[in-house]
Amino acid sequence: MQMLRRTTSAPPELQSLTDGLAAGLGLRATVPARTLAETVTPAVCGWLRPVILLPARLVAQLEPPALRAVLIHELTHVRRHDVAVNLLQSMLQIVYWWHPLVWLANARLRQAREEAVDEAVGVAMGSDTETYPATLVEVARLVRVGPRLNLGLVVVFESRGSLSRRIHRLLGSPVPGSARLGVRGMTGLALFAVLALPMAKAQPKPRPASEEPVTTAPT
Repeated sequence: MQMLRRTTSAPPELQSLTDGLAAGLGLRATVPARTLAETVTPAVCGWLRPVILLPARLVAQLEPPALRAVLIHELTHVRRHDVAVNLLQSMLQIVYWWHPLVWLANARLRQAREEAVDEAVGVAMGSDTETYPATLVEVARLVRVGPRLNLGLVVVFESRGSLSRRIHRLLGSPVPGSARLGVRGMTGLALFAVLALPMAKAQPKPRPASEEPVTTAPT
């Protein structure tokens, strides 16, 4: 990926913070953190060897609790293997670009994924969880919105509208006792499975009437 080539290794203190948070979330493998000069939204890149991408401007300007929240958000995506899931979603959306229900199901899955990650961040942050909505607003102020359809990335937010909905949800919901996907998320997953699996099999097209075999009566 071209974006990854433009990054540099994170400073030792940032990588150390990332390693500590990853261990706290139960991740065994090291997840490299890399910075780049572009003001893009933080993201996880790669599904086999995930890397966290952070704009250097964001790292320099965020307060420690906010930076910790961003890293927990990205590490939660790594723990859930969301890049691989997003890759599958994107490929199905490319193949079945003509089917509106696939677009609808994918949008619902992306929303459910971010809701689940937001809840996980709230649980992991503990007493600092109230700073998380403000962190999302600050990230949106400092960076550009990420792309909606990208095979190798999972970003913090894909549109201003989706970010607004998430913030209202965070402010209007109590902090969960544990991270969970929720009923609406499960509904989205079920809908996606119902739609995607049958369409994976090519359906034969009906033969035009002009091509129907002609039978003649025996003489």
